[in-house]
This record gives sequence, C-alpha cells and structure tokens, in this order.
Amino acid sequence: MPTVYFDTAFYVALARADDGSASATIEALNSLKVRTVLSRTLFQELVSSADRPEKDALLCDRLSALVAPSYVTFPNLTWDALRVAGETRRVAADALRSVESTIVEAESASVLANSPFPHGRRASARDHTIAQQPYMQPDGTIDFAVLGDTLRPHLALMGVAVPNPFDEAGLQPLLTMLSSRLGSVDMAAMERKTRLTASVVATDNRPYEVILGTASEKSRGKLAHTYRDAAHMEEFAAHSDAVDLFQLDGPQYELLQRNPDHELRRLGLQSRCFTAQRLDEAVHKVRRLLSPTE
Repeated sequence: MPTVYFDTAFYVALARADDGSASATIEALNSLKVRTVLSRTLFQELVSSADRPEKDALLCDRLSALVAPSYVTFPNLTWDALRVAGETRRVAADALRSVESTIVEAESASVLANSPFPHGRRASARDHTIAQQPYMQPDGTIDFAVLGDTLRPHLALMGVAVPNPFDEAGLQPLLTMLSSRLGSVDMAAMERKTRLTASVVATDNRPYEVILGTASEKSRGKLAHTYRDAAHMEEFAAHSDAVDLFQLDGPQYELLQRNPDHELRRLGLQSRCFTAQRLDEAVHKVRRLLSPTE
C-alpha cells in the first residue's frame, strides 16, 4: 500500500475544489490504493486556521471516501478534529498562532548557531547576539557570575540548581547535569531537524534579519512558513520507512535540486520527493512515481 505525504496546499485545494475535481482526485487515489499521511505539522497548519469551517467539514467528508486509512505520525491525530468549529476552534487556532513568533526567534537562533552553510550576514548577526548577552565582557570573555545569575531563574523551572557563586569550574558539571535530563530526547532526530532547517534557509537572509531586528512582520510570517516546511521534512525523514512519496512546494523542491548538501539528499530521500501545483498534477506525478515504467 503506497503511502504519500501530501503537503498542506494539497488539502486546501481539495477542500476548495468543485465536486467533480474532488471526486476525480479521490477516485484516482483509491485506484492507486494510496494511503495519505496526517502528520503533526500538517494537523497544526490546518487547525491554526479557523476561518473556513464549511470547507474543513467538506474536506473531512471527501477524505472519508478514501479506502485506505491515513498513516498518522503522532498518537490520536484525526481528520475529524477539523470539524470542530466556533469558539473552541478559535481558541485552538489562536493558541497555535501565538507561539509562532517564539518559534521564529528560536529557529533563527538555531540557524545562527548551527548552520553549516556560509552566509554574509552571519558575522553581523553573531556580533549583535553577543552584544545582547549581559554576561559577555568587552574583551569577548564570559563573566561567569553574571552568567550564573542569568541561567538561575530559567533552569530553576527545570529543577536544576545553578551553584552560587558560579564560576568556570561549575560549567562542565552543569552541562553534564543538563545532558542527563535530555536522556530521553531523540538527539539524532534533533540533529536531523537542525540540518533540515539549515537546508531550507541555506541562502536566506531572513533568519539573520530576525536576529538583527530588521525583519518585517510579513517577512517573519513567511519565514515561519519556511520553518514549517522543515518540520514537514523532518516528519517525512523520521517516518521514511513507512512513507513512499513526499510533496514539497515549488520553491523548496527547486532548492532541493540546487543544493547538493541538502539534508534530504544526504539522507538519500531526494528521489521520493515531488512538487505539483494542482490536484490533477499531484495525482499524475504520484502515479508516475509509483509506476515509473508506465
């Protein structure tokens, strides 16, 4: 049973399509015995919009006509959650959107710290970041007493005590303790996600503009979408044993083709990726990729 991870735009198009186009799409997927994917990232993107309850209900109705149950990447995900409307849905949508700014800041900081790709704005963004840290001294060294004061209230929330006074000798024991707290975290998945995020913004100015405080709200919003692209890729990579094909939007697919160091290429997943702008085009490409000799 072939499993296809369609992107969010595919489902939005399926909800908006006329009955004839939608029926043709569902019939084609059933003829190919396709199993769709409901991922956590896809779910969050769809639920974060509360302005189209009729279309969401129609999407659920159309997806219910698929013969194969969807493959889900996280427990208890269900398309039927899209049927929730009114104030309950609005609260959920607002909550998801409220964390977007924090995610953009955190992901941009991660790009600055971890991206292997050279970028002309990196030095200025790094210098700006260092200048904002109260524990950095003018000569570039760390004032460990101030660092301890900075860390103490944050790590207290995790139940981690920072010695007082704090000095350089206490840094390694503190790092060891924090590492032990992360023992249950899938570090390989975190590293893969970091590399995927770096791949989708390899030549992008926006993460550095966010760090420098020069990014517009429109630019930050589009960057949030790009970071969600990386999250989709991570879910595909994490479930690549079960997922046969993965749909990217056009710009991300072009970037995948241009960048020989893209993480999906490093993982050997490039050949499973495709892009399509319309429902019929998506079905055509899935059919061709599943039956390359036809």
